Amino acid sequence: MSKKLLMLFAVMGFLFSTITIVANAAESGYCGDTLKWRYEDGTLTITGTGDMTDYSSVDRVPWYQHMKDITEIILPEELTSIGDYAFWYANIENIEIPSKVNSLGSCAFRECVLLKDITIPNSTTEIGDYALYGCISLESIALPEYLTTIKRSAFSGCTKLSNVYMGDNITTIEYGAFYGCPVEYISLSDSLTTIGESAFENCKKLKQITFPEGFLSVGKSAFSNCTSLTKVQIPESLITFGNYTFSGCTALNSVTLHSKITFIPHGIFSGCTGLKSISIHKSTTYISTQAFYGCSNLADIYYFGTAVNWTTLSIASYNDPLTTAKIHYMCTLTYDLTGGSYGPPPQTFELGQRIRISQTIPERNGYTFVEWNTKSDGTGTKVYYASDTVWSFDKSLTVYAIWKENPSVRITFNDNNIVTVTARCVEEGNMVILAVYDGDKLLNVQMNEYKGEPIDFTETSAYTKAKAMVWETIDSLIPKCNVAEKIR
Repeated sequence: MSKKLLMLFAVMGFLFSTITIVANAAESGYCGDTLKWRYEDGTLTITGTGDMTDYSSVDRVPWYQHMKDITEIILPEELTSIGDYAFWYANIENIEIPSKVNSLGSCAFRECVLLKDITIPNSTTEIGDYALYGCISLESIALPEYLTTIKRSAFSGCTKLSNVYMGDNITTIEYGAFYGCPVEYISLSDSLTTIGESAFENCKKLKQITFPEGFLSVGKSAFSNCTSLTKVQIPESLITFGNYTFSGCTALNSVTLHSKITFIPHGIFSGCTGLKSISIHKSTTYISTQAFYGCSNLADIYYFGTAVNWTTLSIASYNDPLTTAKIHYMCTLTYDLTGGSYGPPPQTFELGQRIRISQTIPERNGYTFVEWNTKSDGTGTKVYYASDTVWSFDKSLTVYAIWKENPSVRITFNDNNIVTVTARCVEEGNMVILAVYDGDKLLNVQMNEYKGEPIDFTETSAYTKAKAMVWETIDSLIPKCNVAEKIR
């Protein structure tokens, strides 16, 4: 037999074996201890109960050879997890995850490029790394209520994802979670404490970010190149920033760094060409290299400290905009309510600037506001509002609310038919009056002059309640405090 003929037989054998393999590719099988799968005409049907197998790679998934032909996935109600790599690049447009599923595995729906809608139940507490990475048709996502962590690159590359609804329990957003997504606004969970490296990098439509109170740290380049970002609100709890956190945010025009930030890291605002003003406190002791590199429009630095404090601030290289901007030395007038509420917010002003004190009067139950004072015991300088009075301060200052306790009375029922009336903040010589009732029927009235001590009244009638009050005198009948009432 010639060599050419032998080679022809070998090639035909290879082609035949290849065709046989494709023709006999598995159409059904197991995908968990109690789960089965079946593929037919573009539909993948999973039946059974429990957890799906976690696969080590996409080519280990039993329906792998059909993956790009899958246009519909039917999942059972008793399914409790979706395995790693389960549906990577399946051509589905929508899917509803059953209500008992508690986890979506890593890469579970990765690069499902036609996926427009996915419904994830509140029972889901884990969405794995890259779970919906590259789902370029996905426009919105509502995250489950009990989800606590958005894993690494979970939604990275979802280039149409503009609406994200977070649950209330998310504490951590990991590396690259929303990298490159066109979200404009995002409401962060009140439970959130950490945003990881590059989590929102290149989210070029993101306009505003408000960190919740209690937020702790934000990672390297977390918001780099968010070129529409104009406003960032930083809570006092946030003191840890990664390098380049806001680099390249060209629309960011103003940033306030609070008094607990002692270190401004490398490149944090580099390339923020729209940045015009920055507020820094004297508690900041070091500004790292390139922190403000390329901030060519930085014109004003509002520095909460003195000129002497500024000279002690260590500024590393490549921060030239800090040397050309105008420095405004700022003060803060803080109102300490000393137990009250509804007081005025702090007033911020430039050193030496004349200001008026706030007209807002705080409240405190059982007390009357007297004045603001530079000492908490009221022995300092009185500071007050008047339309024709302005104040000038050469440093930040706290003023304290001074209160006067309101007059009051208290009733105590004792043994041996004794009713004690205790009066507070009334003057000696005022008249203390006790009236007793049976229901609404007045039985008896007694009175006695206040001499600085509780007054005991003897009352033998079968009364059910008592009222006490204080008058200025028996003749004037001017009440000195509210009436106290107590049921026996």
